[in-house]
Amino acid sequence: MHERDKWPKIVRIVVICLQRVLDELRKRQLSAVCFDRADFPHSLQLAAQLDTEQFHWQGSFLHQGIHYRLEDFRSIWYRRPGRSYTFTAGLSEAGYQYARAEAQRGFEGLLRSLPCL
Repeated sequence: MHERDKWPKIVRIVVICLQRVLDELRKRQLSAVCFDRADFPHSLQLAAQLDTEQFHWQGSFLHQGIHYRLEDFRSIWYRRPGRSYTFTAGLSEAGYQYARAEAQRGFEGLLRSLPCL
């Protein structure tokens, strides 16, 4: 039995749908990056600045050792995330809530503000 066969049916459907989308993008020679927001800020990093003259974001998105330029993002497929952000152990509850709110506003806010479909 394949490990994927043990997953709940809804998870299998999402994975199969995602794989079909990725296959089609590759067939059209378009690049794609998949990530889980829970990887931020540990294994997924973002450095950005706002160009106030042309009013657009410039920066770098680092995921699994690969740099992606924010200026190159053309579309974002945002699914319902299941896991929340992970932070350094030892944060108080107030510290965790603050870090989570900042990550949502900063990281997700920046991605939502990109000129993407």
